[in-house]
Amino acid sequence: MMNKKVLKKVDEKILLLSIVGTLEAVKDRGITIDEAEKFLFSPHMIKELRLRQCNEKIIELIVKGCELEDIASLLPEKLNEVIVDLKKETIKIVKNYEEYSNTFWLQE
Repeated sequence: MMNKKVLKKVDEKILLLSIVGTLEAVKDRGITIDEAEKFLFSPHMIKELRLRQCNEKIIELIVKGCELEDIASLLPEKLNEVIVDLKKETIKIVKNYEEYSNTFWLQE
């Protein structure tokens, strides 16, 4: 059986910040939606986050990110608006996390 590692709050906050950055990069054409799917917005990521008992609101954001390719192909004129809304939703969730006070998060 797979080892269930619960994501720590700092990991969740870093994930949220990664979502914001990825959305911004897609919006500004720094990366493609296809590349964003390889980093974050994939069913595989959703599965892994559920196994690690990640905050369900974060998983919902990833699910919405998985829909970006469909929006781009079906309603391309709405893509930027959807990205902005998803980014706002992500930042709203980030605000619920405590301020990080340690010096280096990589040493957690």
